[in-house]
Amino acid sequence: MIRVSLRLITPLLLLCVSGSGFQDKGGRETTPKGGGPGHSVSRTPKPKPKASLLVNVTPSDSTIILNDEIQRGENGTLDRTGLAPGIYRLVVQREGYESQALQISLTPDTNTPFNVVLKLITGDLNIEPSVSGCQIRVLDAETNALVGTYSGQVRNLELPPGRYQILVSKEGYRAVVRDVSVKPASTTNIEPTLEQLPKPPPSIARKKEEPRFRPDAVTQVQISVDGKFTVVVMNGRSGDTTNTVGTIDVRLSTGDGVVTYVSGMLTGYPCQVDLARLENVAEYSFIEPPGVANQWARIVVRIRPKSSKRPIHFAITWKNLNSVRASKTSLHSESDRSLLMQTSVSGPTFN
Repeated sequence: MIRVSLRLITPLLLLCVSGSGFQDKGGRETTPKGGGPGHSVSRTPKPKPKASLLVNVTPSDSTIILNDEIQRGENGTLDRTGLAPGIYRLVVQREGYESQALQISLTPDTNTPFNVVLKLITGDLNIEPSVSGCQIRVLDAETNALVGTYSGQVRNLELPPGRYQILVSKEGYRAVVRDVSVKPASTTNIEPTLEQLPKPPPSIARKKEEPRFRPDAVTQVQISVDGKFTVVVMNGRSGDTTNTVGTIDVRLSTGDGVVTYVSGMLTGYPCQVDLARLENVAEYSFIEPPGVANQWARIVVRIRPKSSKRPIHFAITWKNLNSVRASKTSLHSESDRSLLMQTSVSGPTFN
C-alpha cells in the first residue's frame, strides 16, 4: 500500500513545481521573461511630426489671427512651434490699413517665414479756391514738410491720414491758410475764399517827389528769444511814393537765430500791416506795428514756432492809408494818430 501511494504522489509534485513558474504569488498566471511561443515584446509608438510658423508683419503693432484665434506676437513677429501640419488661415489687420488674409500650408520639419506688409488706407483731398489762377501749397502739419505745390485747384490728391496745412495765394489777393484733417477712405473738400486787396488809385502823371527823410537801403532784422517765442524786429523805410501795397518776406533759422532771407521794405508812410504764416508758425502777435512813434518804419512781431528746430517763414503785407500828398503833413498830427489806432495788431482771419 505504501509503494502505491508514493508512485501516485510523485507525478503530482512534479506537475505543481513545473506549473509554479507561470504563476505569481497570488496564483495568477504570468508571461515568462523573454516571451515564449506566441508572445511579442511591446514597443513605444513614434511621435507624430510637428510643423512651425514664422510671421513678420508691418506695421509691427498689427493684430495677427491664426484660425480665428488672436496670436500674441512680439515686435511684429509671430513664432509658433509644435503645430500640427495642415492648412491654416492667417489674417493680419490694423486700423487705418487694408487687412490681408492668407491660406498657408504647414508641412513637417519646415519653418518658412511669411512677410506681410499692410497697405495704408489713404484719403482724398480736393481744393477749389474762389478765384482761378491761385498757387496752392500743401504741407504736413506735424513735420512742416512740403507735400507739393499746385496751380489753380487740386482734385483727388491721395494723402495718408493726418493733419495738413493749406496755403492759397494769388497776386492782388490776401493769402489764405487752412488747417484740414484727412481721414482714411474719405474725401475732404475745401473751398478757400480769397479777399481781393484794394486796388491802387489811378496813377496821375506828376513830377517825382523826393521823400522828406533819408531812405534806407535794406530792411534790418534783429532776432531775440523770449522763452518759446522768437521776437523779430524789422527796421527800414524806402520812401517809395509809387506803390501803395507791398510785402516783406522773412525767413529765419531758429536754431542759431540767423536771418537767412529778407525781401521788401516799408515805405515810411502811414500803412496797415498783416502777417501771413507760411512755414512753422504756430501763433504770432504784433508787439509794435508801424506808427507815428517809429515814423512808420519799424515792426516788432513775436512768433511761437511749431518746432524750435525748423526754420520760420512768414510774410508781412502792408498797404498805405494816406496819399503821398497827405503824407507831407506833419507825421505827428491828429490824423496820423487815428491811423495808428487803425493799424492791425491781431492775427489773420482764416476762411
